[in-house]
Amino acid sequence: MKDIGQSIQENIKTLIKEEFKSIHESSTSQKEIIKTYSEDEAAAYLKRSKTTMWRIRKRGLISFNQYGRKIIYTQDDLDQFIEANKVKRI
Repeated sequence: MKDIGQSIQENIKTLIKEEFKSIHESSTSQKEIIKTYSEDEAAAYLKRSKTTMWRIRKRGLISFNQYGRKIIYTQDDLDQFIEANKVKRI
């Protein structure tokens, strides 16, 4: 009886370990790395000056994150700004 109980207990432990490993691998593979830009990098990316970036932010035309005095833009913020200001050709 003890051998059967130990065998079942070991099988349960193995199954739990495999399940945790599977959950961890799936959550790790779903994480997306988000590219961020400083104010200088974003200005260079958009080919604008830092002053123009300040004006764009002040007018609410671009999304950004602020941590204290540091301004951070994501790739998505910059791409959305470009799309929103694209001139449609006829």
